[in-house]
Amino acid sequence: HGMIINYWDGTGHYVLALALLYCITNRIRHRHLGLYWVGSIMNSMPVLLLGGLTGKFGHKVKASFFLNTPYVLCPILFGIRLLTSARTLPSPTPFNKNRSLVLKLVDMILAVGTLLC
Repeated sequence: HGMIINYWDGTGHYVLALALLYCITNRIRHRHLGLYWVGSIMNSMPVLLLGGLTGKFGHKVKASFFLNTPYVLCPILFGIRLLTSARTLPSPTPFNKNRSLVLKLVDMILAVGTLLC
């Protein structure tokens, strides 16, 4: 039952962490990516921790269980840092009035398709 969450934890969070590392080292805005990573990992940690405490072997919790503490504290601290940092808004770009008729038609079709969904 938990195979997909293991795939997501093993690959998805790893790829997000690498992307965050790339963005931080190259000084690229990473607020949305970071909040996505924090939300995703914080939603999977309670399942892991509560499953370990209340599962079949919950009565045999050892001190090594508390090695998960950094995996809980680091995303919380990173999320607090992201939420308290100044939010940078993208600069507004003027609407291009010289767009071709084909692009305007494609935009209209996509807008109508979105509304119909």
